Amino acid sequence: MASIDSGEPANKEENAIVVDVAPFIAQGTLASSRRDGAPPISDETDRIGLDERMRSYLRDYFLGFVPPHIRRKGLQMPPIESMGRKFISLLSFPYLPWVSFEWRKYGKHAPADIMGGLTVGIMLVPQGMAYAALSNLPPIYGLYASTIAGYVYTFFGTSGQLTLGPVALVSLFMSETFTSLGIPLTEKDKDPILNAEAQYHTFVRGQMAAVVSFGAAVLLCGMALFRVGSLMKFVSPSVLTGFVTGSAVYIFISQSKYIWGFKIPRDTVQINEYRYLITHIRTESNSTAMAMGLTSFFALWFLNTLRRVREKGREEGGDRVEKQEREGGLKSSRPHIGRIRTRKPWLANFLAILLSSTTLLVIIVATAVSYYLIQNGMELEIIGKVPAGFNKFEYPALNNDFYGEGIPFGKVMICALPIALLTYLESVSVARKYALYNKYALDMTQELWALGFGCLFASFFKAYPPGGSFSRTALQHEVGVKTPLANVVTSLFVTMVLVAATSLLEFVPKAVLGAIICTCIMSLFDFHDMWRALWVAPVDFLVMIFTFLVTVLYNVERGLEYGIIASVVILLLQLSKLDMDSIGQLRVTDDEVEMLVDPKAGTQFRPLDNYPSARQHPSIKVLRLRANLFFGNVSMFRDEFYASLVEVGSAIKAVIIDASGVVEMDLSALAVIDELVNEMQKQQVEVFIASASTRVVKSLEAYDLLDDVGGLPLVQLEVEDVFWAVLEDLNLEEAQNAPQRPRSNSASQALAEHRAHSAGASCTNGFYSQGSKSSPLNREEKVDDIF
Repeated sequence: MASIDSGEPANKEENAIVVDVAPFIAQGTLASSRRDGAPPISDETDRIGLDERMRSYLRDYFLGFVPPHIRRKGLQMPPIESMGRKFISLLSFPYLPWVSFEWRKYGKHAPADIMGGLTVGIMLVPQGMAYAALSNLPPIYGLYASTIAGYVYTFFGTSGQLTLGPVALVSLFMSETFTSLGIPLTEKDKDPILNAEAQYHTFVRGQMAAVVSFGAAVLLCGMALFRVGSLMKFVSPSVLTGFVTGSAVYIFISQSKYIWGFKIPRDTVQINEYRYLITHIRTESNSTAMAMGLTSFFALWFLNTLRRVREKGREEGGDRVEKQEREGGLKSSRPHIGRIRTRKPWLANFLAILLSSTTLLVIIVATAVSYYLIQNGMELEIIGKVPAGFNKFEYPALNNDFYGEGIPFGKVMICALPIALLTYLESVSVARKYALYNKYALDMTQELWALGFGCLFASFFKAYPPGGSFSRTALQHEVGVKTPLANVVTSLFVTMVLVAATSLLEFVPKAVLGAIICTCIMSLFDFHDMWRALWVAPVDFLVMIFTFLVTVLYNVERGLEYGIIASVVILLLQLSKLDMDSIGQLRVTDDEVEMLVDPKAGTQFRPLDNYPSARQHPSIKVLRLRANLFFGNVSMFRDEFYASLVEVGSAIKAVIIDASGVVEMDLSALAVIDELVNEMQKQQVEVFIASASTRVVKSLEAYDLLDDVGGLPLVQLEVEDVFWAVLEDLNLEEAQNAPQRPRSNSASQALAEHRAHSAGASCTNGFYSQGSKSSPLNREEKVDDIF
């Protein structure tokens, strides 16, 4: 119970709201606001309950600015409980998608899933170490990220082929993040003091990698909770193509430092790194590292090319065999290697495993060679001792006071934002591709939850954010993986390596890791799409090449930011373009037939620019609008509207706007339409809107403009029907030739009702008067010919 005055005691009625109404009575406002027939309010009543009269007064007082047509319908505030339920229904919550999967199908696909998991695990061990080196972290951190993400995605992911782990773009952004946070990227040094500092900086990078992973998890889970994954559609594919290709070029050039055998200092402007590489490649190169790196690079390139040729031949051969089987040419299909069919399935499977294990084979051979060279006194940089086992479970160091002053978590979140976006875009794009191949639905919001939980659990084990890999997912699809069981097998394999085989990784040369990165990153080169966009979509090509050049020459982070800004600017420029045509009627001539239907059966309206023989009525101007109206193009709409009327002259008496191509109208557009309607009424010209969508009708009604442009149902009828109705209302001779269609009759009836409604009100500009019939559409005029 609420009370505003401390005078006499309040009404004893339970839950009554009492208000001091004496000031209102003194001013006479309450008495004037009461409804007709209500008993007068006594001056002696200083405190009363909030009865119906008070409710009426408060409603009129506080809703005085609500449009009258909304007040006539009644304005009801939904209860708090229903608002809360509606808000909760808009949120998304995670679930376990594979629990409902039939268990017998797990057994059916188990052989292919186990084989695919082992194959990807063999590839993932060297790739994980290489990508960790790309992010300026110890190689063991790549194995941490390879293990945790697979376990988590198995329970929450909806893709049967996607495999999570370290990826190139996220690894590159991790390195950029360390630079943005002010963490030095120093490496091992021969000087003990410098080496101790480098080890401490490495420790800090490992701790901050977990913090960044936690920040990415918060962002991804927040995006999933509020279902904002659909906003990613505003990131143009042209921006992604230019950014991914530019990042791949930068990674290829920068990571070649391991192949040449010397360090390249980091610079905020990447072109300076290229200049340093060119000027020092002769004087600082290590011949042993060059021999090891170049040999590994060309070996991996050749074997990967052979594998891609085999995959292409397998797809073409499989399609050919299936076609022949459908036609009855073959009774049975056999395993084939490339374009060659074979009777030995084990040979095809062995070759598949061998070609998918090329990275591991190169690592094994290079490790043996590097061990021999180091034992014989050769200088070669290796990854060194790798600790066995997992990091212990602990929360990320959010306070991170490693340098005496902690890094604000807000700054970490800003750095984690592009990593979260890249993780989502890269993972969902590859998952969607293979979901289409395997004909199943992909839940994008649940994928956000899976990626967010993957980053969250990775942060508890000091791993940096994982992502969906193009190459490893393609390999799983090739082997025939159908369920997330393959991720469990892959994670178990990497776990076994962490527990029992890390001592074998000590002599892996960094030159080979650089070669692995360079060969893996070549699959991200997408110059073909750039070349095609040059001839098909020049605007998209400009966005691609701009993003590509900024990413390669200036900075990777700025490349993504500037690319998105450029795409948004181009989008706004395209939206601000207004496509409005003057349309006229097509007629049948003796020389050519431009309308294939009888004029009595209907009227065809076509743009005058495209159909020179189309004619427009001298008294009725018809405009077709094919663009949404918003603040960016309303000024252009106003100018073109007036310009189109100047072409017709003073004989114009009505304007019909075909709004069939309009979906949205914002407040600025409605204000301009209101202005145009008022100006035309001063000139004794009426404006009608036809073919309006339901959303446009609601906007016109909310702005109290619907009756001024024809009212319902006239605004939703086709432009042909509205045209003949207006023509009939003009009482012109050519109206007798109007097609007798039910919709035309309904349009005429709707216009008559609108005229009767308008005649009952007095307009401020004198255009209508009470009961007057001097509307310009009721004047009798004679026109010899409609054209």
